[in-house]
Amino acid sequence: MLEKHELKTLSDAVSDAWKNVNFAKVNGLDVRLRIVTDRAANFHTHEDSDELFCCLEGVANLDTADGDTTTLKPQELAIVPRNTSHRLRVEGRAVLLVIDAIEG
Repeated sequence: MLEKHELKTLSDAVSDAWKNVNFAKVNGLDVRLRIVTDRAANFHTHEDSDELFCCLEGVANLDTADGDTTTLKPQELAIVPRNTSHRLRVEGRAVLLVIDAIEG
């Protein structure tokens, strides 16, 4: 049977400033919504997984430790390669689809 998920319903139910909503696994990868309001993560790396970010709502910035910033608007995606020091930074509210194999 096919799995169907209503992403807008999942994201609208979140009022936290930073929340991951894991809703599926595909080929061992976690598929989640990350809802962020006016927050920035600390710089970090992932040794075992690339990380795909697809912006669904709002605007999100992916900063790298070397000073580059990639700005994602709705319907844009970026992939952060493993071992890349990065952080997600959002002003306002953004909803992102995130796919990775990161434990935790």
